[in-house]
Amino acid sequence: QQCQLATYFVVNKLSMSGLSGHTRRYNPRRSAEECARMLTSRIVNAQSDGALADFVEQHVGKFDEIHVSTAANKLAKLTARRHTITLSKSQRDSVLLLLEERLHDFESISARPVANLLWSCAKLGYDDGNHSMVHYLSDQVPRVVDDFNPQTLANTVWAWATMRHLPSARALAALERRMLACADDFIPQNIANTLWAWATMRHQPSADALIALERRMLACADDFIPQNIANTLWAW
Repeated sequence: QQCQLATYFVVNKLSMSGLSGHTRRYNPRRSAEECARMLTSRIVNAQSDGALADFVEQHVGKFDEIHVSTAANKLAKLTARRHTITLSKSQRDSVLLLLEERLHDFESISARPVANLLWSCAKLGYDDGNHSMVHYLSDQVPRVVDDFNPQTLANTVWAWATMRHLPSARALAALERRMLACADDFIPQNIANTLWAWATMRHQPSADALIALERRMLACADDFIPQNIANTLWAW
């Protein structure tokens, strides 16, 4: 079924990366991987939130977890630019609902989409912390947290704080445990964002977590930019 999408692209003469503006004759043996790449290309090249919404509505049933994450990320970026906004908030909410419904079709989702989707929800302005997708994604964190890297850790806790979402004690504990395991790989922005988020959430991390971040902060202090310094001092 996914490969039927290739016909759609060819018939409508869609410009894909690598085709240099030329269409190719439909090949019924075209792989599912190539069709997936086509989906990704259409998502990332959407010129407005309205164009993206139309594409999501037509093809969300073919999305995998990466497509869902990429579409939410693109929607957030388009919404942040005045000249690419064509939808009302309620219309953007409808797009996010379609993406959320697609998520529930998967047995599980992996670490990167979890973190990226939470970041996208925060960027889209879901600042009451009660959106159903936010709750669903936050509940996935303990399961996938061992695959988080410093950036996804910092982005996740930043998203929670920005949305004023209070995750479960289990999710917070899992995130802190993972942070302890990779604190030595944190860059200044990761440190500043994590401390800012904890302070904003009024979350009291363990003494071990604070000591680990303080040690890492001293090790890379020369790399802090003014914004990192300001956020860190505010959090302390």
